[in-house]
Amino acid sequence: MTSKQLYWICRRRRVAAARQMNANWLMMSKMCQQSHMSEPDVKLLFRKAQKTVKKAELKARVQHQKLAVSAEQCLEHFTEERVTEEAVDAAYNGVRYHNSTTEPYYWEQAYRALHDADVATLPVDGNGRVHVFAAVVAKNFEQQCMSLLR
Repeated sequence: MTSKQLYWICRRRRVAAARQMNANWLMMSKMCQQSHMSEPDVKLLFRKAQKTVKKAELKARVQHQKLAVSAEQCLEHFTEERVTEEAVDAAYNGVRYHNSTTEPYYWEQAYRALHDADVATLPVDGNGRVHVFAAVVAKNFEQQCMSLLR
């Protein structure tokens, strides 16, 4: 890259950082005024939020890389145009999760596994389905949401 290109890249980054700092300062001052919190407390909250966001971005990046490597390794097993179930099982070492998401790491992270003692106490309805979460009826959805917020 030429020196001019490097200059404009650096300048663009500095301008973006300055705009972000200005936006954060405006949000902090507005929060101080509206919540009657002291400025150092608000700064601590913002810093904590920034750290949490950075940590989450890093986790997502790492999980994406793991997923990409896993997908790449699985694709190495498929040499034919038509893939059979046996080939898919072999690619995943016989362990396959069937879920509605496209990211297996979401399945691993979003739900916690239940121990045997917990499984025995789960409520089962007449159809044999286990209900871990409370069912939401469409008519009373807003009322249920409001009751949860109280």
